[in-house]
Amino acid sequence: MLRAILAEKWIAATLLLVVAANPAFAGKIKVLFVDGQNNHNWKAMTPYMKAQMEKTGLFQIDVETSPPRAPRPPRNLSENQKAKAAEAAKKIRAEFQTKWDAFRPAFNDYDVIVSNYNGENWPEPVQRAFEKYMKSGGRFIVVHAADNSFPNWPEYNQMIGLGGWGGRTEKHGPYVYYNDEGNLVRNTQPGRGGSHGPQINYGKGIIFHTPMGHENGKSLQCLGFITTINRAAEWLATGKVTQALPKQFPTASQVSLAN
Repeated sequence: MLRAILAEKWIAATLLLVVAANPAFAGKIKVLFVDGQNNHNWKAMTPYMKAQMEKTGLFQIDVETSPPRAPRPPRNLSENQKAKAAEAAKKIRAEFQTKWDAFRPAFNDYDVIVSNYNGENWPEPVQRAFEKYMKSGGRFIVVHAADNSFPNWPEYNQMIGLGGWGGRTEKHGPYVYYNDEGNLVRNTQPGRGGSHGPQINYGKGIIFHTPMGHENGKSLQCLGFITTINRAAEWLATGKVTQALPKQFPTASQVSLAN
């Protein structure tokens, strides 16, 4: 009887080791892409990044798409035309409001959030939920134009390390850069805000901010960008990286595109 019990325990322990060593059995990292508005082609970008991330076998990925932006009236309208356009826009926004009321990404269900969003403000409940998620230890990847979003959302500015777009000026934070002598400068003079600040934490959360990934061309398809974002997602979720750099990783003189 004792021998049988020991044999069963040995088999169980062996199975646990097999499961732990086999990625097919191990739990995958849950990732949520958020898109829906962008000055870039998010309809092509998100599926491409999602497919490349899924190829690693490490991730389970969902996508949450916001309502579209309400159309803007053409320029050079007469006063009468402007009034009609404003009334039409009001009706469209009312229709979109129902969709915005249903836009409630379940941030807490995911290990990593990836933003491919640059557009209208998220509803207040979504902003507060995202702040809570990040302060509680969430993980966030900001892709390219996503740092243009929400210039008047102070908490978001803190998360991304501040960007210089979306109408940001010295009121939103200093223009941070290194001068020719290599000294860090925090310029608070009036004018347009600067580029991306240094990597920062937000509460217990950690953010990976990449300006790479422009449009759905070679910048997005660059093997360097794809490798970087995939490794970043794993690092954020687990604290380590198991993905090896591909042999075709770009060099200073050679461009390599992901398959």
